[in-house]
Amino acid sequence: MRHWRRLVMPLAVLLALAACSSQSMNGGTSATTPATAKADAALLTPTGGKHTASGTPVTVGIINDEGGTASSWPEIRIGAQAADAYGNQYLGGIAGRPVQLDVCESKGTPASSAECANQMIADHVVAVLHGIDSDSGATAQTLMNAGIPVISTAPASSQEELGTLSFSLTGGATAFIAAMGQWMAQQHYKSSVFFAENAPGGAALWTSAVGFLQTLGIATKLVLVEPGTADLTPQMDAALQQHPDFYWMSGDSGICLSFLRAYRAAGSPGHFGLIGQCSVPQVISAVSLAGAIEPTYALPLGSGYESRLYRAVLAAYAPGTDPGGTAYVGYTMALGLIRAMHGLTGVVTTKTVTAQLRAARNVPLPAAPDVTFACNGKQVPPFPAPCSDTVLMTQLDAQGNATLLETIAHAASIFGS
Repeated sequence: MRHWRRLVMPLAVLLALAACSSQSMNGGTSATTPATAKADAALLTPTGGKHTASGTPVTVGIINDEGGTASSWPEIRIGAQAADAYGNQYLGGIAGRPVQLDVCESKGTPASSAECANQMIADHVVAVLHGIDSDSGATAQTLMNAGIPVISTAPASSQEELGTLSFSLTGGATAFIAAMGQWMAQQHYKSSVFFAENAPGGAALWTSAVGFLQTLGIATKLVLVEPGTADLTPQMDAALQQHPDFYWMSGDSGICLSFLRAYRAAGSPGHFGLIGQCSVPQVISAVSLAGAIEPTYALPLGSGYESRLYRAVLAAYAPGTDPGGTAYVGYTMALGLIRAMHGLTGVVTTKTVTAQLRAARNVPLPAAPDVTFACNGKQVPPFPAPCSDTVLMTQLDAQGNATLLETIAHAASIFGS
């Protein structure tokens, strides 16, 4: 019997940031030059022409860690505000009415997260965009108990993974792990060593990942790493004795840095992969990421239409914001919601928004090349919340600039269907 409900644990920031590690991206060629004003106008205008929202605003909330001492991600909120401004001016907002964003900064504490949830309920929002929230599970549950749908880029708690009013536009870390395994199998790798952060409840998830890899014919040694471990040299030395085909890790920026330092000190012994907070300044300033395989869901600096539209929206509505930062996380949530609401008419309530989300099919995922989502609860079984099982496999250069290797259209469930 699969006790998968026990395996979704409070790895809130890690699981969310596995899907939103800041990175640069090129689709074989550099795509970092800002678009011109003329190109912006052409990109911003959708097929069928411009539709400006009017009438009484529809209030959508956003809860995001910002202004706290331990966790602050203002670019996520900025990206959401830019997407809503664009959606209001060009896409008709929601049901023809402008989206008004109700912002609450959760500041990285349980108390502030609870205050934000209560603010959303009191303000009668029709949905909440859930950014990085250190107490994401409790926040999401409070909102869902009040009948409010919760939209995120990746499930960051058991409540979000399992909630029937939770809509995560990507498959998150579990899909990334599955895609990494599928990619290894395609390379005909037969063995790996997996360094995984031993956050609360994490061991059960990582053990399930090892079992999934075994079904793919990849014998995997699991190395649990305690949070804050600065030196992984002994663990890497032991891994070398296994002579694996692939070395990989999942964890926060500190674990990623420790892994990479030990891997480089060992002479970069083989192919390697990263899941987590790796393409961030504190890591890339200290050690090279060159050659790393990294799964992701978005290409913010790519050369495709969605990537160029993202940068054009930022240039128009949030000038000066770094498109290679985390603004695309908020942008994805906000624009993803507006796109999913296409065709909605009449009264806009939590119930009509929820029904429209569940009915939407083949919705283009913002900032992602040729990826769509559908929130029908069937994308990453057995979990109802993820709306997409597509994962982009990339390879990084020394500074974390990514090149797309392939798109895995259907990442398997590591828990089985």
